[in-house]
Amino acid sequence: MKVRFLLLAERELEEAIEYYNLQLPSLARQFYTEVSKGIDRIVQYPDAWSKVGNIVRRYLIKQFPYAIYYVNEGNEIVVVSIAHLHRKPDTFNNRIN
Repeated sequence: MKVRFLLLAERELEEAIEYYNLQLPSLARQFYTEVSKGIDRIVQYPDAWSKVGNIVRRYLIKQFPYAIYYVNEGNEIVVVSIAHLHRKPDTFNNRIN
C-alpha cells in the first residue's frame, strides 16, 4: 500500500525531528523510528485505530506526545498531520476535502 504525506504533515514531521535533534540527536532518531514503526503498522492494519471524525484516524506515537492523523483511501494511506497532542491536535480538520 502506498503512503503519501500532505505537504503540511511532512513539514510537521521535519519540525518535530529538528526540535528533538536540538534537544538530543538520539532523541530525534528515536522519534523518527517510532513514526516509521507507526506508518508500518498503519499500512499493515489501516482500520485498526480510532476514528476522530468521519474518515480520519489517529495513531498515537509511542513515547512521544504526537499522533499520526491519516485517511485510508483504499490503496493509499494519506497522512494529513503529525500533530503534537498538547498544542493543536485538531489541526488536521481543515486539511481534508
